[in-house]
Amino acid sequence: MPGKYKSGELRKLIVEAKQRGELVKDIAERYHCGRNTVQRIWKLWNDTYSVKPKKKTRRPRKTIHGQARLLVQQVKKDPFMTAVDLAQYAQDNLVLNMTAMTARRLLIAAGLRGRIPAKKPWISKKNRMARLKRVEPNPSGYFKRFGGVNAAKNEGRNQIQGLPD
Repeated sequence: MPGKYKSGELRKLIVEAKQRGELVKDIAERYHCGRNTVQRIWKLWNDTYSVKPKKKTRRPRKTIHGQARLLVQQVKKDPFMTAVDLAQYAQDNLVLNMTAMTARRLLIAAGLRGRIPAKKPWISKKNRMARLKRVEPNPSGYFKRFGGVNAAKNEGRNQIQGLPD
């Protein structure tokens, strides 16, 4: 079984056969694996007295699980936040230096979009604020004179009620 994962029981059988003094070639033929596999398992046994494979070492995570959960919650609160905004938020509030790519991976792992906001605004924030400043309460009561601004269907087009034709 070359290239296949060797179970713990098979590894133990290989070690027991080697401890009995059998040849590597005979063990490899009996258990249908390569000679290098038998030698590697035997070397692992001599070094660690265990047949479990060594745990792979990796680069440590940038965020711990609690921080990642907090960042995902922040994006769910503000669906317009992008990965770049999230990285900036992490740097400002969590004192965590994170690239936009790391933030993007975190969002994708959480099932959110990483490159664009979850919801795109129809109107930019700047234009929304400008509109709010323009549309102030009408002190003169212009629209009250004409019965309010109601879109009524009249002959297939919208009209403001009360305005003369």
